Amino acid sequence: MLALAEVIGYAEVRGRRVFGWCFYPARHEDVARIEISVDGKTHVAVLANRRWTGALPPGAPHIFCGFEALLDVEKSQIQQVKVAISDGPTLLEREVNLAFFHRAHLEAKLYANNRVEGWAWSPQAGDRIEIDVITDDRRPITIRTDRYRDDLRNIGMKHALCGYSINLRRLGIGLDVSRIRLRAVGLEREVEIIPPAEVASENPNGYRGHSALMLQAAPRFLITL
Repeated sequence: MLALAEVIGYAEVRGRRVFGWCFYPARHEDVARIEISVDGKTHVAVLANRRWTGALPPGAPHIFCGFEALLDVEKSQIQQVKVAISDGPTLLEREVNLAFFHRAHLEAKLYANNRVEGWAWSPQAGDRIEIDVITDDRRPITIRTDRYRDDLRNIGMKHALCGYSINLRRLGIGLDVSRIRLRAVGLEREVEIIPPAEVASENPNGYRGHSALMLQAAPRFLITL
């Protein structure tokens, strides 16, 4: 955070999303203009007048002092990003690696031995990715991503409707299946299904057995850039 007598501001970069807040403590009616440069050239200029939902320092006149912009992933994967107040100090200057947005992704994880969740995305595809669910003894079943992902939106993914949740039993995949394969965007992931007897044997008293695992909420996915 940058704090001066006339202006207070903060900026951050997550993925391709540049965001922060800025205001003039003694000039509540003025709106700060933020200039974002990439590799020494002006990328975009935005006003700090968006609603900010995070914490603000004492003395902030209101919550409509936020700003946000997206970096252009069509340019180089490594970009030198500078965020500055127009005719004022620099809030942030950092090298940003955008290689994450130049490759396809297919993520999957098993929950409660019955539900597979994850997300799929490709720079060449839209926000509804087709995923083939494959087992050895039947024809592939095709599903589409249809769940909004806050974690992907927070790093600047334009098409954040790329999550999915598969209930294996509703797809007719029985308890005898030991593994499934997921195929999409040129990638393939294999998910091992734990036999019910092994899941139930985790606790012979039943407190942490199969039924308890089914009640646990799936944790949020973390995106590491």
